Amino acid sequence: MKPKKYLLVAILDLVLVAVAILLACLISWTMGFETTPSFLSKLGVEAAHPPSNLLLCCSLMAIVYVALLFSFQLYKPVWPYASVREVVLLGSSVTLGSIGIGFLLWWDIGTPSHAFMISALSGVFSLVLLGGTKFSSRFQDEWRRQQIKRPHKRLLVIGAGEVGVGVLRQLRKEPENGYLPIGFIDDDARETGQWIHGLEI
Repeated sequence: MKPKKYLLVAILDLVLVAVAILLACLISWTMGFETTPSFLSKLGVEAAHPPSNLLLCCSLMAIVYVALLFSFQLYKPVWPYASVREVVLLGSSVTLGSIGIGFLLWWDIGTPSHAFMISALSGVFSLVLLGGTKFSSRFQDEWRRQQIKRPHKRLLVIGAGEVGVGVLRQLRKEPENGYLPIGFIDDDARETGQWIHGLEI
């Protein structure tokens, strides 16, 4: 990824996470918690209006998340081809960010239940927004494949091991070839009746 694209993606992530934190704060406010983050005033920085103060606090907290995304090297993967490893790393970075934000809010607000409720909600919203944007191209590809005419040539995959599973994945990636896997055949009788990716052995 080129440096300019790095910057654009990081700015988008920063905006998304700031929105997630802001939503979490607003939800906590509607639930009766009237205190909102205002740690800037404790640091000697005063905003002209309370809403501006809240937005600045949310933006600064969002930087924590984005910094963790950088530290976990989550701006290097090609997300349309991301594996479980990248999903785990994304979840781990958001979780750590939420914990850090929780302690920051605890210091600021003084009520741990309120602080960690905001941090938990912001973590969930951040994961949904970040994951949605990073996997959007894959979702579009999957949707396009679903629009292709249903395959009509039914077949059984020989072998229920890694090779067979690899063949199944490739067939499902290319439905335009007209093949519909309906099950596995394997020489190990102990595997009979078990299921792999929705198909019976």
